[in-house]
Amino acid sequence: MPLHAKQKNRTQVALAAKAKAMAPDAEAAEDELPTPQLDDDIAMPRSRRARKQAPRPPPIAPRGAPRLIDKHELLDKVPLSYPSIWQRMQDGRFPRSRSIDGRSFWVEAEIDEYIANLPIRRLKADGPA
Repeated sequence: MPLHAKQKNRTQVALAAKAKAMAPDAEAAEDELPTPQLDDDIAMPRSRRARKQAPRPPPIAPRGAPRLIDKHELLDKVPLSYPSIWQRMQDGRFPRSRSIDGRSFWVEAEIDEYIANLPIRRLKADGPA
């Protein structure tokens, strides 16, 4: 074994012995360490999937006022892609958005009415039209 390897080995053994002497009851010392508490109030960015699963806060608008929903809430309600929604808005087949400070919002009641007025799919068992 080369000389430097022996010296390195001795140094490691000496350091381990010194550490053991400083903390004779190392297992008990580890148990006494406080566990860090996680703060639930920290705002963390969420993916679209996590946003879908998170509960929505109650509306802040006064009673009777129309509730506005943003693009993410709209995409959660309507099973269409945003480009499809945009095209339908241009064609007049989907409720138009409102603009507030350059952001698009939709009146929730209009979206609910759009969904309620969608045609009901006919089944083969329904017979001729």
